[in-house]
Amino acid sequence: MIPRRLVYIIGMFVLTIAACSSSSEAEQSFSETPTAVSITSGTGNVTVTSTDSGAIVTAEISASGDAPVWSAEIVGGELVIDDGCGDRTDCSVNLTVEVAGTADVTIASAAGGITVVDMNSALAISGVASNVALNGITGPISVDLTSGDLLGARLVSTDASFHTGDGTVDVTLTETFGSLSVTSGSGNLTAQVPRGDYDIDASTGSGGVDIDSDVVHVDGSASSIVMRTDSGDVTLYRR
Repeated sequence: MIPRRLVYIIGMFVLTIAACSSSSEAEQSFSETPTAVSITSGTGNVTVTSTDSGAIVTAEISASGDAPVWSAEIVGGELVIDDGCGDRTDCSVNLTVEVAGTADVTIASAAGGITVVDMNSALAISGVASNVALNGITGPISVDLTSGDLLGARLVSTDASFHTGDGTVDVTLTETFGSLSVTSGSGNLTAQVPRGDYDIDASTGSGGVDIDSDVVHVDGSASSIVMRTDSGDVTLYRR
């Protein structure tokens, strides 16, 4: 039998931990339609989807210490969002942003998944440890990850750049483009592009390179493709 005093001590310990942990959800709506969105995320997932007008930001907050003070405000037409976690390791905020599909999107994430769907605008993403999923993006795209995998489908972009220091990249462009850059320090690279002529630079330090016969290399072509990885396979084929 466990002594009563020990039971009491264990019970108080559990209550203390529970008291120090918290979770909540908050939502903020805007009638004004922003022309751009800037998101700073310390730890947590970020999801951006399109809506007709205005904007809605939902935050799912978890913290083992004081709850972070997150913020969302429109400044000069730009919706600026900060999860409030910064460098803290004891909190996370999952952000869901619904905004007009024409708003340019900039996301900086330290850790967490990033999903962007059905946006017709410029997109710039930087992440330290983040997996990225893009679907239905029309506009210039720039993704730069220290580590993490990157998946992109139904992309229409005149200029698109995808880089991860450690991870795989798999992207599909559905229309002709000016330039496509897909690079990784370590990981397999896959790109699907329309049939056509391209100025192609594809290489790997350790692995294989496979290029579809319908994707033809022509020096000086108006459309260029760069695919490079230090370790991994490179696959380029017609969608």
